[in-house]
Amino acid sequence: MRDEAGKTSSWLAPVLLVIGRLRQGLGLGGRYGRATTYAGEQPPSDRGYAIGWIRATGTVGLALGLVIILACRELMEPKTFSEWAGASRSSCLSSC
Repeated sequence: MRDEAGKTSSWLAPVLLVIGRLRQGLGLGGRYGRATTYAGEQPPSDRGYAIGWIRATGTVGLALGLVIILACRELMEPKTFSEWAGASRSSCLSSC
């Protein structure tokens, strides 16, 4: 949202970000539980393997986001990195 002077509303962006991240976290929690239950109901020979993949992918996603942020910090000047909003968004995009 913009006011008459053309400046962006400073309070709305963080509020929308927090709401979006809460929705994302709640959605992940629901999907994680359903996926684990589904994998646990599979035939006994596949059960442990399937649940192991579910557990591993959350950790891999977190590590990938961290690697992306660290790479951006190393490849950019500190001032450019702190001004660039894409640094935090690039790791979020990789989790989709």
